[in-house]
Amino acid sequence: MSKIATAISKIRKTSTVNKGVALVVFLAIVVVGYMQLHIAASGFFVATEPEAGSLRGNSKMVSDASASGGKAIQFTAPITQPPPVTPPASGWPDATNTGYEPTGVTLHTCATNITVSGTYDSCQFNGDVDIRASNVHITRSLINGGVGAGSGGAGEQSGLVISDTTINCGCQSQDDVHTPSAIDEANYTLLRVNLYNSGHGAAVKSNVTIQDSWIHGLGGNTEAHKDGIFSGDGTNVTIKHNNIECNDGSKAGCTSAIGLLTDFANITYYTIDNNLLNTNGASCFYAWGGPNKNPLYHSNHITFTNNHFGRKINGKCGSNGPVAYWDASQAGMVWSGNVWDDTGASVSPD
Repeated sequence: MSKIATAISKIRKTSTVNKGVALVVFLAIVVVGYMQLHIAASGFFVATEPEAGSLRGNSKMVSDASASGGKAIQFTAPITQPPPVTPPASGWPDATNTGYEPTGVTLHTCATNITVSGTYDSCQFNGDVDIRASNVHITRSLINGGVGAGSGGAGEQSGLVISDTTINCGCQSQDDVHTPSAIDEANYTLLRVNLYNSGHGAAVKSNVTIQDSWIHGLGGNTEAHKDGIFSGDGTNVTIKHNNIECNDGSKAGCTSAIGLLTDFANITYYTIDNNLLNTNGASCFYAWGGPNKNPLYHSNHITFTNNHFGRKINGKCGSNGPVAYWDASQAGMVWSGNVWDDTGASVSPD
């Protein structure tokens, strides 16, 4: 403020002819002073003589020998929010547009037991992540383990979103009976997730969205049943624009890329749109469990549209062909626009 006062004094002493020039100088000093203050306030700065009171927002108490009482308040930069949800720039999801790696973020270690709602950004979770709070958002992170989202029971979490994150489960099948999943089972969303190194990719029940994600690297080369996405029952699920493959080795324990297998109850109101499917298993898509399952359970209201059947692993997208057990007689079944990925030729469920 002393600079401004000096400028005013000079203006008063200036001749009438030079007052216009002096006024311009004065305004320039004011603008420069404001810009300096604004720039300082936008970054990290310290108030060196804090009064007694409570701290709020982006502030904390630090030691400062030059301040009164040897303490000062430091104001930190605001927390950066995760990027908005956008699909991959082009093509199918892969290493270039899924996981934390393309974001360039620097990771820091986070606890694997999450009991508080909120956003967990740029975390490295070293072990299985247990979600015990609702409305958790994990973004731009690495999970070295599986994710327990619960089965949708009373008191379990809801609203889990995992985006721009790599899930390296480290949980491939170790015998011919057991098949761990990288994530299960209800009330979660995966966006641009790179998921691999598990038995099943994602176990799905109800209220799940999987979009713009890459599910691959599954197996353990055992005879245990495996799927890229597995469902035994559930409702209200969207699986959209993913690259999904189940290719577990010479023992061919994979059943499908997407398996709606009605093991435990009916499967209803699933929307499966614009995915790339590959497998070395029986069929790329199982629409229900088939006649050898419990006859009381079936799939209905399944919308299967615009999907691509690939020949990357098997020329028929499965040893038995691309599709198994599509039952058009069930209510609400929609099949449309499904093609071979290499030729664009239509694929019939018959």
